[in-house]
Amino acid sequence: MTTDTEVNYETRTFRVVRGMESRTIKKWADDGWEVISQTPGTIRTDITMRRPKPKPPIVPWIIGGGVVVVALATIITFGVISERAAAPQASGSPVPPATPTAPSKTASPTPTVDDTCDTAPASSSCKFGQTAIYSDSTRDGEMLLEITVLPPVEFTPSGSAVFFDNFADQQAPKPVNVYFPVTIKNVSPALARDNDFVFAHATNAEEGESDVLSVSDGEVTSSVDFQSLAPGDSYGFKSGWSMSTLDGIKFTISIDGLSGYSVTFSD
Repeated sequence: MTTDTEVNYETRTFRVVRGMESRTIKKWADDGWEVISQTPGTIRTDITMRRPKPKPPIVPWIIGGGVVVVALATIITFGVISERAAAPQASGSPVPPATPTAPSKTASPTPTVDDTCDTAPASSSCKFGQTAIYSDSTRDGEMLLEITVLPPVEFTPSGSAVFFDNFADQQAPKPVNVYFPVTIKNVSPALARDNDFVFAHATNAEEGESDVLSVSDGEVTSSVDFQSLAPGDSYGFKSGWSMSTLDGIKFTISIDGLSGYSVTFSD
């Protein structure tokens, strides 16, 4: 009797931002995946992983004389059942049929949203929670920023909160007040980044940029305010906005001014 030791694998390739390889590998290693290869690029790394495919259930086979015994037992049992079925049923309450047992299923891992979203030279669209990559080649080198925006969080403004329209005029608050957790990280090889010409704004399905109000309230602010980000440094803030509804809410952050690179986050 020989044992089949061949292992069949399923293979997947994950594309992640440079610097996030270890986090992605650990995440999928918990589900049994192992790294086959890594192909680094300028911005992203392709990680190829594999794991053994689930083995089909093993059905024990009875060999030799045991087959005859099982066959005879099956014939006898079938004969008894047939004989009982032919006989008249005894009076009394019928025995309820057994409830069939549902076959067990092994749940497969649920696909997750990629950590990063595709970017274009001038603008891109991402989902809340994803990371967009801003890339710009300058005479001093390559500038790379990771921009992450989480879903909006509703909050109750304090009595000292201030609300402004698009023309910097103070206004009364609107029914819905939210802030977006935003993180900007400098992943450039050597260049520092200042905050000149970095803007943020929120909109929804009913109101335009002139109708949605910015909110300044303690840690909540609509302005992007950092002096300089050295390579590897991050800047996080809560971008606050006041509006009439959350339907179709979107958040846009622009780098190098309104005519530069813009990325819009939404559900």
